[in-house]
Amino acid sequence: MEKLTLRKISFGSYIKLFLLGGVSLGVVIGALLFIMALFGLPVTSNIGTIEFEGIAAGFFALLIVPLALALVFGFFSLFMYPCFRLMLKIFNGIKIKAFIKTPLNSGIDNDIQDSSFV
Repeated sequence: MEKLTLRKISFGSYIKLFLLGGVSLGVVIGALLFIMALFGLPVTSNIGTIEFEGIAAGFFALLIVPLALALVFGFFSLFMYPCFRLMLKIFNGIKIKAFIKTPLNSGIDNDIQDSSFV
């Protein structure tokens, strides 16, 4: 695992990061709702005039909640990107640890220590 200093991030990468975060949180919430429905707890899902209850609602939540949260996270990330870039400038980047996969013949050493990630 290498230490990197993140000084800039492209808009597309920032959006991907937030979409992945939204889907991940949605899967966790959807799975919890599905498990609650399996144990017979009251779970309902509504879309317009259509209402699901019980296991059908839990299964529906397992499919729809990740999509809905990805859309919400993606929407808000549009407004947060300029603030994030400003914070990176103010704090001179953030240090992160990451696994870096590089092409075999790229000439980049895999033992990068505290390098600048642009």
